[in-house]
Amino acid sequence: MKILLNGSERIISSSCIKNLISDLQLGIDGWALAYNGEFVPREEIESIVLSERDEVDIIGANPGG
Repeated sequence: MKILLNGSERIISSSCIKNLISDLQLGIDGWALAYNGEFVPREEIESIVLSERDEVDIIGANPGG
């Protein structure tokens, strides 16, 4: 299935967003997620089921000046 991840097309094998997060090797902290243009609270992320052409944006915190 094709989704847009941070504006770039990406082919994924699972509709489970938890698997996408695992594949991206994201840690527990330091990032936020928007799904189809809407910020998703951390406790709701695992309930998302991805569909063809969904948009996922992952924003990471960059410490420093």
